[in-house]
Amino acid sequence: MESIPSFTTEFARLLWQLTREPRAVEEQKATLRRVLLARQLEGVEIELGALNIAIVASRGPNGLPEAVAWLSELTTRMAAHAVRAMHFSANVPALEVLGVARALAAAPHLRDDGQAFDARIVALKLTAVTLAIGREGFVRHATPAIGMSAVRAPTPSAGMRHISPKVGGSSLADRLHTPTSPPPATAFRGDVRTASSGVVPGARQLGTTGMKDESFAMMTREISRSEPIRDLSALNKLLAEATDTDSAALAAGEALRAAEQRIKDGDWLATLGIVGAMAQRDDPSVDADVRRAYLVVVRRLLTPNTLRGLAQLLPNKRELRESLHAVFARSGEDGVDALVELMTAANSPGERRAYRDALAACPHAAPMLSHMLGDPQWFVVRNAAELLGEMGVSEVDGKLVETLSHPDTRVRRAATGALARLGTPRALHALQDMLRDPNPDIRLQAALGLGAAGQRAAAGDLLEVLDKEQDGDVQQAIVTALGKVATFEAIERLQKVAKPGNLFRRKASGLRIAAVNALAEAATQEALDVLRGMANDRDKEVRAAIERALRDKSAL
Repeated sequence: MESIPSFTTEFARLLWQLTREPRAVEEQKATLRRVLLARQLEGVEIELGALNIAIVASRGPNGLPEAVAWLSELTTRMAAHAVRAMHFSANVPALEVLGVARALAAAPHLRDDGQAFDARIVALKLTAVTLAIGREGFVRHATPAIGMSAVRAPTPSAGMRHISPKVGGSSLADRLHTPTSPPPATAFRGDVRTASSGVVPGARQLGTTGMKDESFAMMTREISRSEPIRDLSALNKLLAEATDTDSAALAAGEALRAAEQRIKDGDWLATLGIVGAMAQRDDPSVDADVRRAYLVVVRRLLTPNTLRGLAQLLPNKRELRESLHAVFARSGEDGVDALVELMTAANSPGERRAYRDALAACPHAAPMLSHMLGDPQWFVVRNAAELLGEMGVSEVDGKLVETLSHPDTRVRRAATGALARLGTPRALHALQDMLRDPNPDIRLQAALGLGAAGQRAAAGDLLEVLDKEQDGDVQQAIVTALGKVATFEAIERLQKVAKPGNLFRRKASGLRIAAVNALAEAATQEALDVLRGMANDRDKEVRAAIERALRDKSAL
């Protein structure tokens, strides 16, 4: 930001504080002191066009400096008030700096070409500030004496000077004191006031270094008047009626102030209403420049803190989910981070589902989570795999298959579960291999996934691993999967599993009941015949399971 004078940056910070932090009086006093300390011997000119260019050029390798937000507020306010340039003399007093900042912070009148702002400037009776106002480039010179009144003409008249939008090399002060402009001293022509080079006769002059306590008291009273719009219906009306660039800049600025106040208060419902109202203006029927003014503010508002606050509405405010999804759809990676964080810490399936559904609406979610599969931290990979599976992002099945070779069992288990949910051909083929994983939990996930998909091609692998499987839970999962596959070979094996053992090798009732339920799930004629033939089984629990299965299938 070296090309922008410190005076300009601190003045922009003061304006920001007046509009965004109206109650932070002590901070505003400190900023005003910094403004005065940054005054230059030749004065300081703030020109709207040049300042916009400097802001655009200020992005560095680490992103935008913090001061850009203040300077952007300054350019937005100058444009809304039709202020093209301002020149502050070397000895500009504190109250004049504050007065100009307060005039910029006030709500402008739409499409008045700066007339309301000019009226405020006239009332200030400035002695050390010169401004170019309006599209015509009208110049409001500093006031040479107390008591003079001025009425701004709608068009430049004799004694008024146009400011060319493009005058190379000369400052605003230089251009105002060329031979074609009124000479400095006490001359007064028509609508133009010329700056006095010394102390104004009859006026009280403030010191430039030591300011009195009463000056700060006056400043405090002026500062405390600035408040953001509290009436959301009035704000919505302002947004709806803004149809050109200037009015949109004003409306967007007021919406930004109102939203930031709601964010500070923790009023997330109102914040959502403001953000949603601006987002709705992103419509092809709306002028592109008007849309841009709103979208810039929306992007500025959607900080990680704001997104976390809005996301907390998702579990309990079902009626707002569509609006919230629309907000998170434009929130970028910060929105994904907030949702992932809350989803990971969710205490109930309902909360987790609410965050997952919002993630599914985020265009950046799938690429970001897919990238997280390569993270060196195991828990990051595990969470990403689980989320990708829950969201049903089938295009990442290849990366999830690669994750199956991860050294951490918890990651492999999550990836297996995700592939089971996706159910793509590649995922199901990988699950067949995972039936032989050393970890029983992973084998269980693979069996359940193959069963849920009804993958008949997996019958051979399921039959092969059933004979070797020692874990009871995994055995039951494989048996259940065979019932959903329902091939002839699967029914035949289920019949053997369902039958009782002999005196020397008894079978566990749990595995036999699982086989009974699997035969009922298969529901083929052969499977139902097997169940009818076992209706008088000696094991009470197995017999009850058979009766229940046949009743459910209406086959008695």
